[in-house]
Amino acid sequence: FQKKPQLVGIYLAQDLFQTNDTLLALEEVKDQIRRLDFEGCRPPDSIPQVVGKFSNLTRLRLTFNPPAECLEGMFQASAGSLERIEISGCKAMDELPKGMFKNLRNLRELIMMDNNITSIEEGAFDDLVSLKKLHYVDNKTKYLPNSLFNKTENIEKIDFRENPVKYLSIDNFTGHRKFQTLCLVGRCRF
Repeated sequence: FQKKPQLVGIYLAQDLFQTNDTLLALEEVKDQIRRLDFEGCRPPDSIPQVVGKFSNLTRLRLTFNPPAECLEGMFQASAGSLERIEISGCKAMDELPKGMFKNLRNLRELIMMDNNITSIEEGAFDDLVSLKKLHYVDNKTKYLPNSLFNKTENIEKIDFRENPVKYLSIDNFTGHRKFQTLCLVGRCRF
C-alpha cells in the first residue's frame, strides 16, 4: 500500500489548460489543491466554474489576458476559502465592478497589477471585510470613489504606485484603526 504525496498547488502555463485531459486531471485532485496558478495560458471561458470546483483553494493567481467577461463571477463558488488573489496582465479588464469580489469575506491580500483598469466602481471592495493588504500597482486609475475603503476596516497597507491617481479622500480611512501604510509613489515595503 503506497502512500500518495499530498498535492498542494498546481501551476498551469501556456496552453496546457485547453485540453480535456488537464480538466479531468484537475477534477481528480480538486479537494487537495490549496493554490492554483494560471500563468500565460488562456483558460476556457468557463473558468469561473472550474475555479469554483476547488473548495479548499486559499490562493489563486491569474496572469493571463482573458476576456473581461471571463472574470465575472470568478470567485463565487470557491470564495469562502480564498485568502490571496493575484490578477495581473489582464489587459481586457478596464473596470473593477461592484460585486466582482462578492463573498470573499476571508480574503486578506489582493494583488491587481499591470491591468488596464481605468475606473473602480463605488462599492467594489465592500465585500472584502478581512482585507489587510491591497497591491493595486501599474493600472490606469485616475479617480477613486470617496467611500472605496469604508467597509474594509481591517486594511493595513495599500500600494497604489504607478497609477495616475488625481485625488484620494482621507474620508476613505475614517475609523480604520489598523491602517498603517499608503504608498502612491516610489517603492513600498510591505
